[in-house]
Amino acid sequence: METINWLELFGYLASITTAISLMMSSVLKLRWINMIGSTLFTVYGLLIGAMPVAALNCFIVGVNIWFLWKMHHEKQHFSLLETNTQDVLLNEFIRSNRAEIEKFFPQFGISESDNFALIIHRDFSIAGIFIGSQNDRGELHIKLDYVLPRFRDLMPGKFLFHDNRTIFQNKGITELLSQAKHPSHADYLRKIGFQKKEEIYLLPLTTPNPGK
Repeated sequence: METINWLELFGYLASITTAISLMMSSVLKLRWINMIGSTLFTVYGLLIGAMPVAALNCFIVGVNIWFLWKMHHEKQHFSLLETNTQDVLLNEFIRSNRAEIEKFFPQFGISESDNFALIIHRDFSIAGIFIGSQNDRGELHIKLDYVLPRFRDLMPGKFLFHDNRTIFQNKGITELLSQAKHPSHADYLRKIGFQKKEEIYLLPLTTPNPGK
């Protein structure tokens, strides 16, 4: 029986991890996974005595650490623009990203009851949109909470639901309700602070802000 070459398998693991990182649409995920792949390649280079491979990938690890540090510590500029569902820019954004929106919100469609809409800007670029339907009980049913892939690092969600929750409270909204039709969306809601109750995720706005 042929002996398994563990060193060769380790090299394949490093290659696969690095390749996976290049498939990430989120820059944050790309940096983290690429750093892991480069770390594996550094170790692999040392194990096989290939110092150029080890040196190059050690440098790449340092570059990733630097950019990850900047992403977590640099001041990001966020802003919210209140709008409505007839807004031309909002509807063009939906049209341009319809395919992926339907991946996370398969039943989404603007209706007459959608009376709450925001455009989220990050570093002067449109990062995402938020649409909901407020009822007379102080509940806001979230119809769409979509952020472009490159901005999916939880910062827009924290900015909206924690740093600027007064934008909801000032309109008499006491609770946010959302459904998750995709595992990634459910994971996002939990990380932001929503609590699952049966098939609905809830975020009360009358309790102390967990984001503070």
